[in-house]
Amino acid sequence: MAPEAWLPFTDEPFYEDYKDDIIKGNAWYEGTGLGIAVPTYMEEVNSLEDLSKIKDEIDNQIVGIEAGTSLMDITDKEMLSAYDLDIDLLTSSEPAMMTELKKAYEEERPIAVTLWNPHWAFSEYDLKYLEDPKGVYGEPDDIYFLTRLDFDTDYPNVFEMFQNWQLNDQQLGTLMKYIEDSSPEEGAQKWIDENQDLIDSWKGA
Repeated sequence: MAPEAWLPFTDEPFYEDYKDDIIKGNAWYEGTGLGIAVPTYMEEVNSLEDLSKIKDEIDNQIVGIEAGTSLMDITDKEMLSAYDLDIDLLTSSEPAMMTELKKAYEEERPIAVTLWNPHWAFSEYDLKYLEDPKGVYGEPDDIYFLTRLDFDTDYPNVFEMFQNWQLNDQQLGTLMKYIEDSSPEEGAQKWIDENQDLIDSWKGA
């Protein structure tokens, strides 16, 4: 089973290659996002076009993640030129970016970061994506689970549970944060203990 296929856009090339040999289940998360995010206390900044007005306040940089990721490539090769921004894109890593975001947020300093959802940052901080009127970052995906053929008949109860599986930003963000703060096992168990009714609803009859 592959629990995380972003469709119809991000993972479309891979899905097209294998779609005849797999089952695409229901979407369990709706409305992914990619873009540049800022804290909501930056009230005067609402669009990517506004970044040019606050270059000095954000040290003339957008704090990014690892080089070679789709988000960094789109930002570097498309977004900066599309919006005529003379701003540096800082290549770092997801942990380093989150460290910078945490520091700035605690001090209520301006900062702009590359970000995506689902991500635990949105449950930890009050953030907003900057509007992208030119559509550089594309349309939202939904996240589906995929299985091999006949999985639904071999394991009908498991398949039904996954068909009923649904998570929103807050639920998934909290799970991610618990895992980030401890370990996959401890974080998942803490989340399960707090969300047993939700899990039971996935099991159906």
